[in-house]
Amino acid sequence: MKALRLVCLSVGLVCAAAGAWAQTFDGPQQWRLCAGDDAAASIAACTRLIDSRELVDRNLATVYYNRALAYIGTGDLDAAIRDLGEVITIDPHDATALFNRGNAYNVKGEFARALPDLDASLAIDASRPQRLMARGIARDRTGNHRGALDDFNRALVLDAAFSPLYNNRGNAYRNLGEFPRAVADFDKAIQLNPRYALAMDNRGVAWALQGQWDRALQDFDRSIAINPDSPIVWEDRRSEEHTSELQS
Repeated sequence: MKALRLVCLSVGLVCAAAGAWAQTFDGPQQWRLCAGDDAAASIAACTRLIDSRELVDRNLATVYYNRALAYIGTGDLDAAIRDLGEVITIDPHDATALFNRGNAYNVKGEFARALPDLDASLAIDASRPQRLMARGIARDRTGNHRGALDDFNRALVLDAAFSPLYNNRGNAYRNLGEFPRAVADFDKAIQLNPRYALAMDNRGVAWALQGQWDRALQDFDRSIAINPDSPIVWEDRRSEEHTSELQS
């Protein structure tokens, strides 16, 4: 309701229309649902607020942002990216929207498209390790492994107990062929989170690349025991098991 009042105060001619609209459309309830945890209800309510055409500027951006988060919750990254684009159009300096759109591109595997958003987000606010990690992942996956290490190292200064940072830095070291450093980082990630199945899988790959098949298979088995539904780990295990047989 506060958002609707802000619109009325800033645009006097809209105020009467907003009042009439509120009589037939429960605006405060739609705001509550739009900001709620139920993704489907949030999407529906945010859409009603957008379609009302009563919101402008920051209020409209907030609704688009809430709907984007709800779309992310449902796995509809394309819709989330579109809504985050609307937020960024309204406020090109919204570091959080830039980060979330860049991260959505990362999740889609579109790492080159992620980088401009992540660069822009960090130019505004580089105080959050998750943002540095996201750009580090995009850099690593686009071949800039040294740049990725720089981002992961900067992020670890901000939070030295964040296990995904060690896992992702381990990937960068592995991609550079620095396997002992990679294994040390995967060790640290698993020490911080003993059920970190992905780090176990990544360490298994690092062992396999060094020809240490028994250690690799042991890590793959541990990862599968924690997350038996991961097709990636099963594929890694089958691949390395087959390779070890050829090498023996």
